[in-house]
Amino acid sequence: MDVKAPLECVNELVLAQTGKPLNDLQTLIVSGAWEGSSYQKIHDDDPHNNYSHIKEVGSRLWKLLSKSLGERVEKKSFRATLERYSRRQPPAIESVAVEPAIAANNLGLDYYNNGDLTQAKKEFDLAIKIQPDNAASYYNQAWSYERFGDFNHAIKLYRKAASHGFAAAYCNLVRLHIIEDKKYDLAVDICGQGLKLVKEDSVKTDKIVKAALLTYLSWAWIELGLYEEALEKLQESLELDSDRASTHALMAQALENLGYRTEAAEAWKNYVNKYPKCDSRDKGVWMGMARKRLKELSCTSPTNGNLD
Repeated sequence: MDVKAPLECVNELVLAQTGKPLNDLQTLIVSGAWEGSSYQKIHDDDPHNNYSHIKEVGSRLWKLLSKSLGERVEKKSFRATLERYSRRQPPAIESVAVEPAIAANNLGLDYYNNGDLTQAKKEFDLAIKIQPDNAASYYNQAWSYERFGDFNHAIKLYRKAASHGFAAAYCNLVRLHIIEDKKYDLAVDICGQGLKLVKEDSVKTDKIVKAALLTYLSWAWIELGLYEEALEKLQESLELDSDRASTHALMAQALENLGYRTEAAEAWKNYVNKYPKCDSRDKGVWMGMARKRLKELSCTSPTNGNLD
C-alpha cells in the first residue's frame, strides 16, 4: 500500500473528529511515519517547522488517532495499527448515503481552502442534504458563513453541529456569542454544556477541545468581572494546551485585574511568543493591547499587589 491510501484514511478519521482535514505538517508527519522516517528526517524535509513543534504536532495526532481507532497509536506502531484497522473495515460503508456525503464535505473543504467560499457552501449544503446528521458538515458550513460575516447563520449552524455531539462546535459558538453579541452569561452556559460533553466522553474529542472551552469560559468570566475564577480555569487550560495564544492573553488580563504586574507582563510576553504559530481565529484580538501593556508595564516597577 503506498502512502496515498493511508493519507486518505487518516484524513477522514481526523475530519470526523475535528471537522478539519489534515494540514500540511500533519500530512508530512503521516507520510513520514508511514515510510518509517524519524522526526529528524521529517524536520529535514520541512525545516520551516522546528523539531520540537513537529514532535508536539505528531504527539497530538497520535492521541487523536488513538481515540478514533480505539487503541493506542504511536509513531512507531502507526503503520501496523492502520493496516489492522483497514483490514477490519467492511467493503461497503454502512449507509450508502455516507460516502457521497463525505465526498461533498471534503470537496467543500477544498473549495474553502482555495478561497472559493460560495462553492464551498454549496458542497456543504449538499453534504447536509445527503446526510442530515453529519455534524462535521454543519460545522464547516458555519465556518463558511462566519468567513462571510453572516454570524447569525453561523451561530445557527454551530448549534446544529453541537446538537449532534460535535464538541468543537461549542468553542466557536461561544466565541461568537462573546465577540458579536456580548452575551457573556449565555456563553458561560454553553461552555458548561460543551465541557459536560467532553467530561462524559459522549463524543470523540481530545484535550485541545477541552482547553479551548476552558479558555472561552474564562473569557466570558473576565468580561463579567470574575477574575479569580477565570484565572483558575486558564491555568487548567494551559496544562492541557500551552500553545493557545489567546489563553496567555486572557491570563494576562486576569492577572492585571487581580494586581499581579510581574506575572501579567510574563503572560503578555507568552502571548506575543505564541502568536505566530497559533491558528485560532481570535489570535490577533489582543496583539495591540499586548504591545501597549508590555510597554506600560516596563515603565513601572515590577511588583505584585495593587496596580494603584
